[in-house]
Amino acid sequence: MSERGEERRRADPVLAARSPSAARRLIREGMIDGPTQALAAGHLQAALVVVPEADALAFARLCALNPRAFPLLAMSAPGDRALPTLAGGLDLARDLPGYRVIRDGVAEEGERADVSDLWRADLVAFALGTGQGMEAALMAADLEVREVSEAHSPPLYESNIPLIASGAFAGRLWVTMRPFSAGDAIRAIEIAARYPLAHGAPVHFGDPGAIGIDRLSRPDGGVPSRMREGEVPLFWPSTHSAATAIRAARPGLALLNAPGKRLITDLPIDRAWDR
Repeated sequence: MSERGEERRRADPVLAARSPSAARRLIREGMIDGPTQALAAGHLQAALVVVPEADALAFARLCALNPRAFPLLAMSAPGDRALPTLAGGLDLARDLPGYRVIRDGVAEEGERADVSDLWRADLVAFALGTGQGMEAALMAADLEVREVSEAHSPPLYESNIPLIASGAFAGRLWVTMRPFSAGDAIRAIEIAARYPLAHGAPVHFGDPGAIGIDRLSRPDGGVPSRMREGEVPLFWPSTHSAATAIRAARPGLALLNAPGKRLITDLPIDRAWDR
């Protein structure tokens, strides 16, 4: 690398975060505190859910009963802050840019950059697949992923589709929406179906009202995507559904990744392909 290139790399942490280990180190050092979408391209990113051991079996069963919403990549031993099958040298309490804290079903305001002081010997961590691998496959097939081309987070909606409950963990499925032309929608469904660890095929397409969504222009979270004339909305499950299930179950403490701020793994993105 040239001297100028090295100076530019040091000045821009995103450029320096091309490898997963470098990205996690910069996050841990406080050099990166924003969304992880542009970091360590080509590597899987995961959502994080942490619950007490007393609630872990029920949450694991929730994942098994709802694999489209919660594709389980890895689960830690109680108290362990590492997931060696996903990343080397990982510290789950410090290596994400932002965490949400939920106590007895009530979320704290804002987010934290470090949850080391909250980590206990009985906490169990779950890493869940996200739509990132599927989006990469769609773009590789020359399909536009609207929230990527418009540089915003995907629109989130609470649907009327119930999760299959596990103990006290229950609620409705949250979905993300991506619009496509009719022809591209068919291709998108076919491609996404091959990525079960990235939510797989959409759970619904077409009329939003059929799954309880009144207006696409007013999402319950994220940023609305521009719909062009003749486009069809496709709806995918979202790991945001975990927050709803946790609010229902009311564990004494739960930790989640902040929106858009995910766990960066060492796994290549094609590991989201059908196993």
